[in-house]
Amino acid sequence: MPRVAAFVEPSAWTRRKSRACARFAIRARATFPMLVESVRVHADGSTNAATRGTHTLYPAVHRGWTDDIAAPSLRAARVVQTELVRSLGFPDGGLDRRSDLTGFNWSNVPAVLAELGFLTNPTERRTLTSAAGQRRAAVGLCRGVLRFLGRRPGLCRLASIAR
Repeated sequence: MPRVAAFVEPSAWTRRKSRACARFAIRARATFPMLVESVRVHADGSTNAATRGTHTLYPAVHRGWTDDIAAPSLRAARVVQTELVRSLGFPDGGLDRRSDLTGFNWSNVPAVLAELGFLTNPTERRTLTSAAGQRRAAVGLCRGVLRFLGRRPGLCRLASIAR
């Protein structure tokens, strides 16, 4: 999903790649840039090829660990999920609260993990592996992150992503 970066001005983001997962850390513009959200992007799989849908994970409350990021992470998960479903047109798989993910439990900033769809579903695999489908996913991620940050999501357009 490297195309998401095309939506956010370069001084406002950093990108780190971990295995097959691209993580985007969106930074707020301030005197000292402050990390305000971590978004992990994945695609799911199932033993049932008919399983479909987009769902977004967020951290459960762990006193002393995630209690300070849980509420904003849930808000972020809601808007990212809404925008991904709208953009991709996949079924809404909802939100999943997770307590077992180290990336959430050790995070100091709101964090979400977006499962864009199921690569084991032929229809979703075709969409997610196509350039057009990746652009749609990038638009949904961009709109969700910008809405969470209180910015105008209208700045995310398919035409603005490099083809």
